[in-house]
Amino acid sequence: MNGRRRRWTAISSRMLPALLLVALPAAAAATAAAAEPAFVLRRVSASGVELENVCGSPVRKLFIVEQLGSGGALFDYDGDGDLDLYVANGADLEILRGRRPPAYDALYRNDGDWRFADVSRQAGIGDPGWGIGVTAGDADGDGDADLYVANYGPNVYYQNLGDGTFRKTTAGVEDPGMGASAAFADVDGDGDLDLYVTNYLDLDLDHPPQDGQPCRYQGAEVACGPVGLELQGDRFYHNLGGGRFADGGERSGLTAVEPQYGLGLAFADLDDDGWVDLYVANDSGPNFLFHNRGRGRFEEIAWLAGVATEREGSFQAGMGVDAGDADGDGRLDLIVTNFARDHNTLYLNQGGELFEDRSMPSGIGAPSRPWLAWGVRFADFDLDADLDLYVANGHIYPELDAAGARETFRQPDQLFVNDGRGRFHEASERIAKGRVEASRGVASGDVDGDGDLDLVVFELGSVPSLLRNDVAGGGHYLMLELRDGARTEGVGARVRVTAGGRTQVREATRSGSYAVANDARVHLGLGAASRVDRLDIRWPRGKRQVFLGLPADRRYVIVEQTPRQPPAGEPIQ
Repeated sequence: MNGRRRRWTAISSRMLPALLLVALPAAAAATAAAAEPAFVLRRVSASGVELENVCGSPVRKLFIVEQLGSGGALFDYDGDGDLDLYVANGADLEILRGRRPPAYDALYRNDGDWRFADVSRQAGIGDPGWGIGVTAGDADGDGDADLYVANYGPNVYYQNLGDGTFRKTTAGVEDPGMGASAAFADVDGDGDLDLYVTNYLDLDLDHPPQDGQPCRYQGAEVACGPVGLELQGDRFYHNLGGGRFADGGERSGLTAVEPQYGLGLAFADLDDDGWVDLYVANDSGPNFLFHNRGRGRFEEIAWLAGVATEREGSFQAGMGVDAGDADGDGRLDLIVTNFARDHNTLYLNQGGELFEDRSMPSGIGAPSRPWLAWGVRFADFDLDADLDLYVANGHIYPELDAAGARETFRQPDQLFVNDGRGRFHEASERIAKGRVEASRGVASGDVDGDGDLDLVVFELGSVPSLLRNDVAGGGHYLMLELRDGARTEGVGARVRVTAGGRTQVREATRSGSYAVANDARVHLGLGAASRVDRLDIRWPRGKRQVFLGLPADRRYVIVEQTPRQPPAGEPIQ
């Protein structure tokens, strides 16, 4: 949506003390009849976000770690209600060998109107390691979002002190591998956020490689891998409380698998049984689907569920993943991004822990084949009450450009618009004109507070792209900030919203995409509906709350009621 940032106004409610209404004015001239409102994703310049990514040589990638790029996080670190931005940075072999100073990560405070200030120094944050993946969440249960950075080398946990500063803490999660993505989730229902980290492969940081042995791709000499390189295995950490962790891989069953080259991950309750499941996108091998059988005990069922490979049984190069209800049937589906000359894979949830590869019939598969895809996000960009799809593309071989190959290093991203029934058509012309990058992760959130979802795309070898979503005459919307009794940002809560004769299902999560953390608030487009007929929330530990008759175009801060709940369905006045 276009226009200047609006301020939130709090309204108390005696009838429902746990529900805080935060008014957000509706967009002027909202049009009820628009079947597909016009919208564009415009690149914001002069934002103050100036950290240029370092990840090996810009013209020749000798080793596979140089190809992975770095992600970041959209999160409200200072509790002022808007989304701030953490940007991870990488390194190169000269930095690893001590011949150049490190390339630090950066924390940017959102000052409104798409202006950001670098507050890394004053916040006591900014890791000098080879950063790849980032996640955020209230791991210590004190009401503030903490930060975790997955590095090539020891990972780092930053505890948010609640005063605008962070403390680097030894919490038992300093895995020295090649972390790619990470995410927090309460897998066992004890009220604390546990942590899963994907590891790509084993490359000894203390003895970095000296001379790479090249392979050939489309006439260019390129780095080999990952096939043939040593596997490492992912990590799972159980939260002991207070932000302290212990290795929980064996007890949970999450490490009782043959290791793969792990990249993206998504936590989601895929079978709607009240326990969060886990999907992991693996490069050049079978993907994982860990079914949570209750209390954080997992069973790997990807082959049985039909999501280990594509339809024909071939391994793909899984990069990023997201979960969302693509076809509007109330079940969460999966999208996995893959390598060039292959297709991105859409798995539609059939119920009963079964999925079907519908990549080609959905309209997503064929247009994705020319590109090498990474980050991916389901989001209702046009506010018409269904989930659209954004895919971040970029090759791993800059050597292709000098070799005159068919494929190029920098590639256009893709946008797919949903027709409401799970059929997508490409609308990539709505992405900022002239923007072609080697993109990696993409994170979503309402950066400017105008009610629609914006994007931050993290670029290999360049500054992040901030994409402002401008909806012209679009539909209505709803934003839910969920706060459960354990202060875990409501992560894992499931929301069912009925408005205008249509029911939508969403979950509160920061996971999804590749190497990033998304805004944990739940966003829904409502189309022509100006009111929510029914809002049903199932909290992570099973409690339910129901609200009727909520006005649209608002942000609602909803606190889980303990120990007493209001009468179900009591209307808000």
